[in-house]
Amino acid sequence: MLERIKTALVEGPTNQDYTTLLLGHRGSGKTVLLTEIEDVCASEGWIVLSLDASTPHLAERIKQAVVHARDAHEGAEAADPDYGRPARISGWGVGPVSVRRAVIDEMRPAWDSRMLLTSLASHADRAGTAVLLTVDELHSGDRGELRRFSSDLQHITKRGRLPLAVVAAGLSETKHTLLMDKKMTFFRRCARQEMPALSEADIMEGLRHPVLDAGGTFEWDALRSAAAAAGPLPYKMQCIGHNAWKIAGAPQRSIDAQAVQEAVRLAEASFLEDLIRPAWHDLSKMERTFLEAVADLNESATPQHLAQRIDASPHTLAETEDRLRSGGYLTEDTHEVLQLTDLMPRNAVIEMTSVERRYRSGDAAGGWPNPLSDSFSSPEPMSRCGAHMPLAKARCVLPAGHAGGHRSGRRRRR
Repeated sequence: MLERIKTALVEGPTNQDYTTLLLGHRGSGKTVLLTEIEDVCASEGWIVLSLDASTPHLAERIKQAVVHARDAHEGAEAADPDYGRPARISGWGVGPVSVRRAVIDEMRPAWDSRMLLTSLASHADRAGTAVLLTVDELHSGDRGELRRFSSDLQHITKRGRLPLAVVAAGLSETKHTLLMDKKMTFFRRCARQEMPALSEADIMEGLRHPVLDAGGTFEWDALRSAAAAAGPLPYKMQCIGHNAWKIAGAPQRSIDAQAVQEAVRLAEASFLEDLIRPAWHDLSKMERTFLEAVADLNESATPQHLAQRIDASPHTLAETEDRLRSGGYLTEDTHEVLQLTDLMPRNAVIEMTSVERRYRSGDAAGGWPNPLSDSFSSPEPMSRCGAHMPLAKARCVLPAGHAGGHRSGRRRRR
């Protein structure tokens, strides 16, 4: 993946991979790959702008990044909108470059992010270099800000053919949310690369080589045990390797099975808090209900049994399953039994729903049975549909299994 992107950066804007989206699950290594690409470009003399979309005011942070880049790179003050205007004359003549930049910053008009990026890319082109813009957490960006950002990049890179390479990273479900928005022309036309799952051999190599390079040793049985526990995710591999090294007292002592056992326990706790819980709370009520039913049914979680357990239309169930598969939370065996993945393990789902289950059961008052049981019947309204509505950037508020189109519950502007 890295070589493919590096080739595109060398060839320039005409290469489709010059603007690339990295899509993958949480913990799949997207941010690490972004950092590697940034380092490669910086070492080649590129101007690197590193952003994330997880917080608002993206346009303002682009301006700040451009100002920082202009000050950090020799000669990059030419990217300033006021470049070429006379600097203010002081009593002892024109100040040094640093002073002149400060004066220019003070008098610069409020150019928008498109004009600043265009100016920066044009200067880089004249100087024989280029600009790399990376955007992490693309999936969590404000829809309005990203639409404007997409339009800006479309004009600069696609139409203007200026040397502004863009590499953005987001969750796999971005394909069904942001990239379904017809106003995101730029992002919809970017090349897409899916972060691959690591094999057990990959994990073993990723654990063993850093230990050996640092002068340590990894016992063979302990290495296999660590690789099996890490699953396909680089994040978990890193947690296990880091903890095993510390617990074993490496490099003075070899990493053994006992150290790995404790390292796995710590990694599981970290994985639950840092990835699984945030992912769980990002899901809709219907998606959580679906996963809870799969965990409850366990080896009997066929589509037929799930349809009996969850009060929703076949269309809603199929849509929910598709979203959860895209997010990496569900898979299916050869007998059409749906199974939870390492991104949302069964024990974690049971733990996160245990408190809610206790309130549902109403044991203290002899109240309601479990809503996933066949005998459940309640006079209260059923759960909401929760289907995702990409254009409205909202979840459907109508009851599960409703007929017709979805509704967001938001007031329409007159």
